Amino acid sequence: VAEGYANPDFSVHDKVLLYLNGVCPEIANQYDRKFTAYDVATFVINEISNAQVLGYGDRFNPTQIIILLSEGIAVEKAVAYDKRFTFGDILPLVRYDVSNEDASKYGKRFDGYGIVELFKNGISNEEAVKYDKRFASWDIVSFVKAEVGAEVANGYNAKLDASEIIRLVGEGIGPEVR
Repeated sequence: VAEGYANPDFSVHDKVLLYLNGVCPEIANQYDRKFTAYDVATFVINEISNAQVLGYGDRFNPTQIIILLSEGIAVEKAVAYDKRFTFGDILPLVRYDVSNEDASKYGKRFDGYGIVELFKNGISNEEAVKYDKRFASWDIVSFVKAEVGAEVANGYNAKLDASEIIRLVGEGIGPEVR
């Protein structure tokens, strides 16, 4: 069982794991040595070749690569995003068809989901950053939909959340009343 596996980092337990998952040495040896036996078995079970995996480089871990491939996100698309975008950012950006070019227009303050929310609602980074950092992207979207500008929203006490500010504005109670 343990013979023929070329990766010196594979323990006897690793080789048994591969064997029990139907991964013969000829297949396992095709994968880069940076991958664990578990990674190799998972790739083989999911019919992901070493060539596919290596295309993603070191930016993504094996689990993330499997998710990207299962989501139909090609390597070219995933690695095209600026390095500041993590796996967690790239997933929503691709799902909602926000290109790297468009996403990169937003500051580091906003993560992938935040950028999607702002982009889908036609709110530019220039407009979004006028709102205090205490406001998340969905707060900014709510303000814009309620026609509450940044200067007004920012003027309210920091203890108030966006929904409270919108309610106060609707009731005609300005920020000067604390």
